[in-house]
Amino acid sequence: MKKAILKIIITALSVMTVTAGCTGSMNALESIQPPVPATENIEQSTVAAEPKSLKEYVDLNKENGKFDPLLTKENDTVTGELDATEDTLIFTFKYKEGAKISQDMKKHLSEGLNQVEELYKSFASTIEKNIGSDIVKIEIKYIDYEGNPLAEKVYSNK
Repeated sequence: MKKAILKIIITALSVMTVTAGCTGSMNALESIQPPVPATENIEQSTVAAEPKSLKEYVDLNKENGKFDPLLTKENDTVTGELDATEDTLIFTFKYKEGAKISQDMKKHLSEGLNQVEELYKSFASTIEKNIGSDIVKIEIKYIDYEGNPLAEKVYSNK
């Protein structure tokens, strides 16, 4: 797996964390330029063998703590989790107990997921080129503290 996938994961986490933390209009997302981490700040894996799937890649980098700064970022409202299957990256953002979740907020999250559709389809296409898989999906889920879904969407390169 190449640095491109790590950059995509970091950028995706950044964008979705901003979305989760926004309580205003989703129009604010239109002006956000996703951060592209400096290449020199992303360490290469020290493993001898190249991971053969998204799941192996994510598991390896979770073990190395590469996603910890974004997943454990100080936030009073939301925690993030990253998981993967062979062909799907799964980002789950869980609102903490006590977070005020209204119908407007659910609508806001759904609209946000729709607004970033082209970005995540592009991410999926880039990942597909790096792992040689025909289909790559990116699943974004927002859930409340009890695990009930608030908004979710699956993006695919196909």
